[in-house]
Amino acid sequence: MKNFRIKLIIICIVIFSIVPVYAKSIKQNNNESGSKAEYEIRKMLKNEGSDDKTIDKLILKLKNGELWDSFKPEYKKIKPQIDTPNYKKTVYPDGSMRIVGSITNGISLFKSEDLHYENDVQIYHNTIVINAYFTMNYIRDTISGLARIRYQSEPVITIWDIGGNGQAYDVHYDYNKDWKNPSCAWVSFYPAGSALLGEQCWLRGYCNGNGHWIDYEY
Repeated sequence: MKNFRIKLIIICIVIFSIVPVYAKSIKQNNNESGSKAEYEIRKMLKNEGSDDKTIDKLILKLKNGELWDSFKPEYKKIKPQIDTPNYKKTVYPDGSMRIVGSITNGISLFKSEDLHYENDVQIYHNTIVINAYFTMNYIRDTISGLARIRYQSEPVITIWDIGGNGQAYDVHYDYNKDWKNPSCAWVSFYPAGSALLGEQCWLRGYCNGNGHWIDYEY
């Protein structure tokens, strides 16, 4: 009986010593998640040329659950200040921004004078708090103007949420398998976070015999 009581006391001590450590560990992970998001957001804004005052203002908006101007419907008609075929950047009144573009990571292969194989074209859309991209390979026919997508990678979507609850859900993606003008690869998802509308987002990569371009709905 005495040995049983000693074992029971030891078990109770072990249990009560584990519980607070476990709770503390979860809390630290949540705080690290929010801190990491703020760190990454600040770094991305700094890399894009934002000053410290603008960055602090945008971070405060996120902490207060306020939408950035880049997500507000009334600012959707603002045109990019930088507008090239493969890179478009729009800066909004509060300093938030939207960057859309494509990067060709592979080498364009030529089967003949008419058929061009475009390898590893990355289609991306970056609003700092929402980053999404995918890669597609396609063949374009310069005579007929048609293109056929051969492959689309699984999309990569990152939601940076200071509250630590950022995630993308209901993610779908697919591409046209036939020769088309234009042919399209796309991804759709819903973002969840402290200062996001939660509306469905789309990112599309189009291509035809002349090349490729990007379309989006965020």
